[in-house]
Amino acid sequence: MAVATIPYTVANIVSSPTPSQAMVAITHTSLALALLLLHCRTSQQQQISPVDLTALQQIKNELTDIPGTDFLATWDFTSPDPCTTFAGITCSAVIPRRVDSLILGTGLSDSPGLAGSLSSSLSTLTELTQLVLFPGLVTGPIPSQLGALKNLRVISLTNNRLTGPIPTAITLLPNLHTLDLSYNHLTGCVPPNLYELTQLKVLILASNLLSGELPSELPSQLLHLDVKNNGIWGRLPKKLPLSLRYLSASGNELWGPLNGLQSLSELVFLDLSMNHLRVESLFLNNNRLIGSVPVEYVDSVRKGSTKTLYLQHNYISGFPILPLPDSVSVCLSYNCMVPAVRLTAACPASAGQQLSRPIYQCSVFNNGSTSIG
Repeated sequence: MAVATIPYTVANIVSSPTPSQAMVAITHTSLALALLLLHCRTSQQQQISPVDLTALQQIKNELTDIPGTDFLATWDFTSPDPCTTFAGITCSAVIPRRVDSLILGTGLSDSPGLAGSLSSSLSTLTELTQLVLFPGLVTGPIPSQLGALKNLRVISLTNNRLTGPIPTAITLLPNLHTLDLSYNHLTGCVPPNLYELTQLKVLILASNLLSGELPSELPSQLLHLDVKNNGIWGRLPKKLPLSLRYLSASGNELWGPLNGLQSLSELVFLDLSMNHLRVESLFLNNNRLIGSVPVEYVDSVRKGSTKTLYLQHNYISGFPILPLPDSVSVCLSYNCMVPAVRLTAACPASAGQQLSRPIYQCSVFNNGSTSIG
């Protein structure tokens, strides 16, 4: 039987690699695969802006986890994609990805937070819209370079140990909606040109060491103003924003008349206690005030300069029985107290003769409205 043979030609010799040629081919293939993997890894790493990545490194260098906190442990700069692996940051979708939100800390009750200081490198995160520092032990000044972050809408650096003045550069942020610097050790005055923050709705500077007077003009769209427990002195601004719904300035050194309050038709919370204000006449009648009048307030009326207090036609459910001097006139008619408090002798004729509101009205409004306390 004939055996088939394969012709042994030059073509066969050329197409069949020698052992050394095969080794070279394998080496080239391995190198190509390695370069491809490196390219993929580098491409992923470069999804975040190099400028922002450098800023994050510098921010981390100036902060530390307080024992019991592991927030910064996730900031591993060998990570292929910091935008998805770093705690507290979010990034834009467009490559190179920019950091648009930075939340430092977890805010959990069992987390003691961060220590260190705030880096001036924050200013290079130019797409940032939100900067939040949860409670901890961060010290030092607020970087004035934050004024470069024109997209910022929220700055919240509450409950740390920040010192120094409030940077006036903050008034250069055209989109700022919320500024909360409460419970720190900030000193100096409230920046006088805050009114330039035309988008500011919430301003919380409570429990610092601020002094001086409040600015004569405040942002016109302001809804929430809290400056309690500072050393602010002088008078309240004559022109308070008509949009104000919350005003707390207790525990300061304010004095003088309360000009401008009568025009705050949207106000639902007011606390001016523990100041040096002299109020001879206070008219809070014909509103929707609920709850009990605090004992501390009635005591301040009893010892102070108030001569007339009108609370009629509200939904008040309690009034402390304290001996008031004959010089003080209090009207409480048409409220929700049971039994009705008979402080009606000083009421104007417009208050009417009825001591109490109908029960059905009281049950409706005392389930949700504005509390005096």
